[in-house]
Amino acid sequence: MKTILYLLLISFPSVIIAQSNLHPKENDSPGINLGPDFNLCPGLIHQLDAGPGYDSYLWQDGSTEQTYMVTEGGEFWVHAFFGSTMYADTIQINYWPSPDPNLGNDTLLCQGNSLILEPTSNFADYLWHDGSTLPFYLVTGAGLYWVTVTDVHGCTASDSIWIEYSDFEIDLGMDTVICLCDSVLLNAGDGFQNYEWQDGSTDQFFLVVAVDYGVGSHEFSVTAIDSNNCSVSDSKLIYIDGFTGLDAEYGSKFHLFPNPAKERLYIRTSDRSSYTYTISIFDAMGVRVYQAKKFNSFSDEVFSVETAGLKNGIYTLSIEDRMRIETRKFIVNH
Repeated sequence: MKTILYLLLISFPSVIIAQSNLHPKENDSPGINLGPDFNLCPGLIHQLDAGPGYDSYLWQDGSTEQTYMVTEGGEFWVHAFFGSTMYADTIQINYWPSPDPNLGNDTLLCQGNSLILEPTSNFADYLWHDGSTLPFYLVTGAGLYWVTVTDVHGCTASDSIWIEYSDFEIDLGMDTVICLCDSVLLNAGDGFQNYEWQDGSTDQFFLVVAVDYGVGSHEFSVTAIDSNNCSVSDSKLIYIDGFTGLDAEYGSKFHLFPNPAKERLYIRTSDRSSYTYTISIFDAMGVRVYQAKKFNSFSDEVFSVETAGLKNGIYTLSIEDRMRIETRKFIVNH
């Protein structure tokens, strides 16, 4: 609206009664227009402008600037004054609900496991950390994963999640070959909550005594549960060779047979001297389990030792005369 003030003179013959000293003043504004009601995306700021050319402004919160910054939803109005004339407008501005992709809490996975990340709502667009745009993401490794989503109103939001993998491992070592006289102690490692070996035993260690299994290939395996409740496994092949390695002491005047022994072990001596021998047997822990004296009378002699009462395992035979002590290993395998 255009307003013009004029000089007004009221006169009588030869007399001026009153005179206004006002000058013309113009306002070219067509009126205030804050625009139609609308919604904003969360986090955006919108500036309302009442327009220039007014003497003063008054917004709903008492501020008096030409412009007003909208940071939250509500009803906003302004009064603009030009002289004695007031112009006004009102607008309703609301905020859309914030998109919430919500990938969940940071997560620890067990080795070999995967995880599908799926934002919690159906959005118009997705942008993952690697540039992919599917509404889901398959996690197969540790790292930081994030997604930015856009809803039907064009509003965007992001979320991220850190994925770790349990680092507990079991290493029983490489497959190996052992002799029938050997034993191997397998160690699943410490730090686990429980263990289960192929035979159902639940210790950290597993002792493989070759004679208990016999010649051939045998697989030993263990599964353990770590502090993250993750299951970890490993296995090891052990081939048991029939060669005992127990009768390879050349120059010895004693020969043991059969080795492995079952009910009885025989000892042949080629010593032509007349001696009394003290024969002792010790188990793998060094405990003496047998002792006897045998007499040799100037000829090849064969002594026997009963082994029927001994458990399967590796034993040490000690033969002592007045000159020396010889020790030999032998196996009992019933």
